[in-house]
Amino acid sequence: MANQEKFDIVFLCHEKDVKILKKNLELAKKNIIGYRKIFILGKENYFKNDRSVEFIDEKIFPFDKKKIEKFAPNGRVNWYLQQFLKLYFLEVVKKKTLDNVLIIDADCAFIKKTTFFE
Repeated sequence: MANQEKFDIVFLCHEKDVKILKKNLELAKKNIIGYRKIFILGKENYFKNDRSVEFIDEKIFPFDKKKIEKFAPNGRVNWYLQQFLKLYFLEVVKKKTLDNVLIIDADCAFIKKTTFFE
């Protein structure tokens, strides 16, 4: 396990997700093996006091909900926005992350020890 490849974790966080993400962050820190750093991507930094995570503001992306609204099917704009944020994350943050990134939704809970590289 000493040669295990390191990776960074990205959680997407919407205002409605704060409570569940708080719990799932602790589970991730405890149960995900081999990560280097955790990033939280959202509109607002709800975890200012948690020095173990780094906030990435959605405002630095070259698109927003209004732009995506023009193209997304009715009722799907938030889902499309979330997908674009995930896909474009590495391009926007450039050298802040490692090459390997695990992108997780806020409601995903790691309830047992989990590795991603052998």
